[in-house]
Amino acid sequence: MLLAYPDCVAKDTIDLLVLPHPRSHIPTYFAVPQAPCPHEMYELVVVRPEKSAARSWFISSSAQEQGHVLGDGALRLLSPVDPVFVLLGLLAPDSARCESRQFRAWDDLVDGACDWHAQHRAQWHDIPVFLGMQRVLAHADRICDTQAMPTGDGHVYRLNVAKIHALLDVKAQKLLADDVWAKAPETLGRYARKCLDSTPGKTADEQYEAARRNTVKSLLHAHIPACIAAGWT
Repeated sequence: MLLAYPDCVAKDTIDLLVLPHPRSHIPTYFAVPQAPCPHEMYELVVVRPEKSAARSWFISSSAQEQGHVLGDGALRLLSPVDPVFVLLGLLAPDSARCESRQFRAWDDLVDGACDWHAQHRAQWHDIPVFLGMQRVLAHADRICDTQAMPTGDGHVYRLNVAKIHALLDVKAQKLLADDVWAKAPETLGRYARKCLDSTPGKTADEQYEAARRNTVKSLLHAHIPACIAAGWT
């Protein structure tokens, strides 16, 4: 197995969690470094070669070393992911929870997330672990309204769709930056070319810009719950 990861993950202790993917709810591995790292969270992504083409890896630490061949041609890498996406998938897995206007204590939100996802998989031991992390709770302010409890003992939370859409707008603008696309011509550029639509009356530049926007929208949609994606354009 070939795994690519940042140096800080190799040097420091990490929490390896199995959590629902924010879009598909499929069990997915996420790594949360305990020590400072360029990113707070990483998703384990597997890139597999096409079945019609056999692939393998030759592993060698130097030109002098004989090395060996790794028969599994898949590439596994820890890719940075914003924890707020995973948090959204847990707190807003369906329309009912997206649209709820009720303030709830954090413990109630944790229980609700566990109960909802337990319908699709018997055990999610890492959901309460993830939602119990102080760093994750700090991200709740990015997507929720908060109020202090009357007793002064903690806060209550309610999803704020306007906040979520504003957050997605900011991320979309960052992904549309020219320097981002210049660094990824074989990934973002390829996706954009697939999205090209020869609309009459539009110049080639206008068509490509529309394709770029559709590409960014698709990338973000792939990491947010369907109920959020449906309302964000």
